[in-house]
Amino acid sequence: MRHNLHRLEIMYLQKEIDMITDLSSNLIERLSSAIGNKVDCLAQFLCLQVAEGRLQTGQAEYTLRSLAAWLSEEGYNHEERMKILSMLFREEVELLTDCFCAEVVFGTAGIRQQLRPGPNGINIDMIRYYAQAAADVVNAAGQADVGVVVGYDVRNDSDRFAEMEANIFAANNIKVYKFIVDRPIPVIAHFVRQRGAYLYVYNTASHNPSEYNGIKFGNNYGAQLLQAQRDAIVAQRRRVSLESVKEISIAQTKNIKYVGGAADVQAGIANIDADSLYMQQVESLVLDPDMVRRHSPNIKIVYEPLYGTGRELVPQILRQYGFQVEIVERHAKADGNFPDLKKLDRPDPAEDVILKWATKLAEGCRSDVIIATDPDADRMGFKFRLRDGSWKLFQANEAWSLLLWYRLKKRKELEESGKLKPVDWTKRYIVKSWVTIDLLRSIANEHFGINGTEETPVGFKDIAERVLERGEENWEGGFEESNGMSVGGHTLEKDGTLAALLMAEVYAYAKSQNRSLEELLDDIYLNHGYYATVNIPLEFSGLQAVTERDRVMKWARKLAGEESIQIGGRKAIKPEIDKVEPNSIRFFFDDEDYLTIRPSGTEPKIRFYGQFKQEVRDEAELQEVKRSLSRELKQFIEDVIKEAQEFLKQRSNQSGSAA
Repeated sequence: MRHNLHRLEIMYLQKEIDMITDLSSNLIERLSSAIGNKVDCLAQFLCLQVAEGRLQTGQAEYTLRSLAAWLSEEGYNHEERMKILSMLFREEVELLTDCFCAEVVFGTAGIRQQLRPGPNGINIDMIRYYAQAAADVVNAAGQADVGVVVGYDVRNDSDRFAEMEANIFAANNIKVYKFIVDRPIPVIAHFVRQRGAYLYVYNTASHNPSEYNGIKFGNNYGAQLLQAQRDAIVAQRRRVSLESVKEISIAQTKNIKYVGGAADVQAGIANIDADSLYMQQVESLVLDPDMVRRHSPNIKIVYEPLYGTGRELVPQILRQYGFQVEIVERHAKADGNFPDLKKLDRPDPAEDVILKWATKLAEGCRSDVIIATDPDADRMGFKFRLRDGSWKLFQANEAWSLLLWYRLKKRKELEESGKLKPVDWTKRYIVKSWVTIDLLRSIANEHFGINGTEETPVGFKDIAERVLERGEENWEGGFEESNGMSVGGHTLEKDGTLAALLMAEVYAYAKSQNRSLEELLDDIYLNHGYYATVNIPLEFSGLQAVTERDRVMKWARKLAGEESIQIGGRKAIKPEIDKVEPNSIRFFFDDEDYLTIRPSGTEPKIRFYGQFKQEVRDEAELQEVKRSLSRELKQFIEDVIKEAQEFLKQRSNQSGSAA
């Protein structure tokens, strides 16, 4: 095999050497020899990976073919080529292999990967590939005049990528609404619906580390792509060559309309104010604005923007309702490097360690509430002070349970008082991802009846698709345990900015009742039972990451097929395999006690979700159960992960012995 790989690199890479015309023939000869030696080093590394079972033969061959293409074929970006050559000369063989052994996978909503050269990275060439593919799909659908919306977040190169995408769409004679400032993705999603655009493209990697970026696509519903739309773009991407990517002419710049905020329009640098349109929409979703305004002046909120797109709109929306807002100023500027957060992995508002600056500020200014949003502001974290002075960070499962309970209770009160038009409650429903807490189902079914809850695979795309199937008119809300939500009357994209305002409304309601949020949530548990939930990932790294992930899933699948199932020291009574989504397994221990194992759709990791439920008779028992059941569930999930890791260790030892 080594000989074949070496032949491939000589055949393809010689083209790149020949293209360096500004060097002397003597230097070209030396450079040719150097590149040959470096690629030979890469080929030897690939052979070793194949021999040790870390890489398949096809992946090794694809690595060299794609590397050669990116260095020699027409159309690829010169700067990216220089990065590749630099990696070659530094003999970064493992990184090169990771960059070129495959193409980045199109996940639930788009592509996401580290900023780096090659088909398995996010770079200007992959942006061009996908922008042209999307443009072809728009034109094939006859929607060029309807147009597309292009937006971006604060990440490194996001603005540059958005500029390239807008130009490619315009060069394909498609109307383009181009945001000139970074904005939350829910603003873009709402603008799509308001304008009736056919598609949106948004550059983000959500709450991934700063080394990442990506493209997220959405449709005319303001939702992530439906399956057929996703498949069309992926199929067209395979047909696109960089030589076919259209370049914009001066005449075609007329196809671009520029979008921003009110100040941008006043300054003459934008044609349309999207901020005001979005603010009006979000404000219309507050159920009891009078109650909020009565109590908001006495509520001080610390807002943590995490360097992201929510830094302007979230405080503005909260202040319009009278809340006092203090901002973590050191994180209130756009910065895709997330400097303070580098050692903390990722700007995820669901992680308590990320909120340490906000907590310190809240202690100093005597605030009782902390709200945080991630860089694209589609997720929200909510932390509040307990009566004893300590702090609690809500899990999304807890926050959405309280939010749903409040909105249903308040809606009924407003209907009875004649302030809201009555609806047929038997037709109302919610949608939740299947790994989101079942307490939502219990709350919804109490109000709506047995058909009040729809359950979908993980991903807001599937929530949106179910809403479109059943109808938006009676949709109450959509919820996922990964901190995403939206409500009826809004876009079908998750919205952390909206969540911030609605949770602030719930807090104002608690103040109006002289209750704490924890007390309100405890009332729900006393009525519906206490649900302990946990989500712990098992992450993999290196060239074997995907292989190890797949091995663990095969291990879980094998366990599920056994006649007597023991996992994590517990006996499972029945498994469900691939029932809700492919390659997923749920082990039941009781009707509402279960373990769910599923791989991430965008990263080399497996998530282990657990839920245990217990009925409680009174407040004293509830407090004891909250402590003991949560501790028991966490220990159980950790034991299951240890079993999976032990299985991988045994497999590795067996492979080593065989070698």
